[in-house]
Order: sequence, then C-alpha cells, then structure tokens
Amino acid sequence: MKRVSLEMIAKEVNLSKTTVSMVLNGKGDMHKINPETQKLIYSVAERLRFRPNMVARNLSKGRSMTLALIVPRIIDTYYSHIAESMEQITSKLGYQVLLGTTHEDPAMEKELLLTFEAQQVDGILIASTQHNLEDIKTIYQGGLPIVLFDRHYPEADLPYVVVDNYLGTQKLVKYLRETGRKNIGYVGLNLDLTAIKDRQKGYRNSIETKATEGYNLKIVDHRNAKSDCRRAVEELILNQNVDGIVFETQYLALFGIARIREMHVDYPGTVSIASFGDHEVFSIFRPEVTALVLPVEQIAQRSIDMLMGQIEHKPSGKTELHEVIRPSMEVRNT
Repeated sequence: MKRVSLEMIAKEVNLSKTTVSMVLNGKGDMHKINPETQKLIYSVAERLRFRPNMVARNLSKGRSMTLALIVPRIIDTYYSHIAESMEQITSKLGYQVLLGTTHEDPAMEKELLLTFEAQQVDGILIASTQHNLEDIKTIYQGGLPIVLFDRHYPEADLPYVVVDNYLGTQKLVKYLRETGRKNIGYVGLNLDLTAIKDRQKGYRNSIETKATEGYNLKIVDHRNAKSDCRRAVEELILNQNVDGIVFETQYLALFGIARIREMHVDYPGTVSIASFGDHEVFSIFRPEVTALVLPVEQIAQRSIDMLMGQIEHKPSGKTELHEVIRPSMEVRNT
C-alpha cells in the first residue's frame, strides 16, 4: 500500500501542498485559512489515514526525538528492567528509544554506535563492552551526547552512572560472615570489565582481612556460564568445603542454586549463598535468597538526567557527570 503524502491530500482537496501542510501542522488559523477549508483538509487526511513523517518534522526542528540504548543482552533481567525503566522515563519527555544488543561483542557494539550516529539520534545510553573507547570518545567529542551506565572507562572523562561494585561484594562477604560462615567461596565470570574486576577485588580484599580464610574463587567462562557454574559449585562444596558462596551475578546464582539442590546439599544449613543482583524468584524460593539490590530506577533516572542535560545544554542537577551509587542489601533466609 502506497504511503499517503501531502501531495495526495492536496490533489484530493484541490489546494496547494503548502496550504495542506500549514493546516496539518496546526497553523491554519495563524495563516487565516478558512475554517471550512481546514475542516475539509482534516477530513480527507483522516479518511486517507495520513500519518506525518515525524522524523522529517523533528529533524527540521534540530532533533530526531529518538535516543539509542545499547545493552549487552536484553534477556538479562537486570538490563531488561533498566530498558523498561528508561523507556518509561523518556516517553514522558516525548522521546522514543531505539534498542541495540551487543552480546558482549565489541565489533557489534561499534556497528551499533556508528548506525545510531548515522540515524541522527539525539543521544546514546550505553552499557559498553569496554573495548570501544576511541569510537565512543570520537562520537562524544563530535557533539553527540553519551552517557555510560553500569560499565564505564575509568581512564576517560566521559559521563557515567555506575554501582559501587567493590563495596557491594564486601557487603555480601560481611553478611555471610555475620551469619557464622568461615570458609566463603566465590563464583565469577571471565569478562574483562571494570565492574567484574571490582567485584572480584572486593571479594579478595575481604578474604585477606581474615587470616584463617583462603581464596576459593572460581572463574567461569561467560560463554558456557551454566555448565561451568555447576562444576564450580561442585568443586567449592565437595573439594573446598565452603560453607558460604557469593555469586557474581543473579543468573550465576540461579545456575548455582539449581546444582546445589540437585546435590541435595542443605542450604542455608550446610551452605549459605548470596547474590550480587536480585531476581524476582529469589523472594519466592524456599529458602529465600539474600541479594544485593541494584537500584535500576535510580540508575535509569540519573543516566537520563545526565543525557538530557547534554541535549538541552543544561546542568544535569550535579556539577559532576560521574556518579557512583551505593547498592543496598535485601537480607533473606539464606
């Protein structure tokens, strides 16, 4: 079906395209166009199901009214919740969000960055693979607003909103100690990300403060996270005799809990667990799962505040465009 154009409506009402455009843009009265003529134009436009070209209209005003959101994977509940929260916030501001997923592939991330730049989005929100610094800097320095969230480049002066990952892991270890756990293990990922490194550093430094404890840190391949996590849990429990396990992400915790149940290990009796990142099912499980809560709404709001501050050339509410948010604990019976 052919797209309805201004020319088609103009031909139907036997008027100029300019007159039709002025009316459909709400400027009929301003240009003293006869009310009956305006009524006729609106009637024909509705009958033909005319929809204005919003991209062209917005670009003529200097904006596309679109924002790009780039995340590693949308099936991760953390990122899907952030995407939903960001979409809800930006829709109230009149913006549409274009979503891209990298699957932790730097080449795919670069392609998305260049594509969204070419599409003339008004700004980019990105949880980066942390392997495209030069491209991101070039785009940002070229005038396209960018905010990094969840992951950032510590060596670069780029706007970001992140969680204090180091503190978060220390909170989880401290919690397990306070419940009487002496030999605490850790299951993490082999991702070259600042957030992941900070979480693992938080675990190591927490363990170093207790001479009676040794490292029981197991790193699994993110490409085979499910099977590797299951094996890591087996080794920690059967060979290292841990009585507590910190899982680096909520999905690692889900994989680990499944294996613990299959092994018929008593938890939280024999082994207590804690997750960096909460999940809806953690409050449903029996026993429930203690988790570090990542403040999705706060991350989304502050990221968008920073981005809109750049777009509108206004301060974001804070003089610094760098924010580190302290996570909170949801203590449950684990």
